[in-house]
Amino acid sequence: MQKKICGESAAIDEAHCNTWIQETLPALLALYAEKDVFNANETGLFFKCLPDKTLSFKNEKCYGGKLSKERVTCLLAANMTGTEKLKIVLIRKSAKPRCFRGVTSLPLTYKSSMDDCRSVRIVAFEIGHKFFTSKLKSFTNY
Repeated sequence: MQKKICGESAAIDEAHCNTWIQETLPALLALYAEKDVFNANETGLFFKCLPDKTLSFKNEKCYGGKLSKERVTCLLAANMTGTEKLKIVLIRKSAKPRCFRGVTSLPLTYKSSMDDCRSVRIVAFEIGHKFFTSKLKSFTNY
């Protein structure tokens, strides 16, 4: 059987990854307390996309349609212990969505951005930078 090599899996040597995980990462983590190590991820949520599989009876026709491409981007971040979490950041095209009309408070931070992927990443970076800079200032007692 032949397989096509694609994606990021072929971008780096597996032995190098194992060395990094076994030697470099523990040395880096030893410098910090677990509560001070954070991870942040940006993810897309296709909130209007329906499932592409369904249950049906034998010989029953099933009709599909086009899948919605409407999406929001979410930025999620937390520390290693899970005791401190960044408020979820929701990024979408609309500056003032109608669904938020009359809403005085949200359990998340909403930002608007054009559909351009780079601008979404810039907004996510700015929010993450502001959060982690405030953490660094409180840590170093400026």
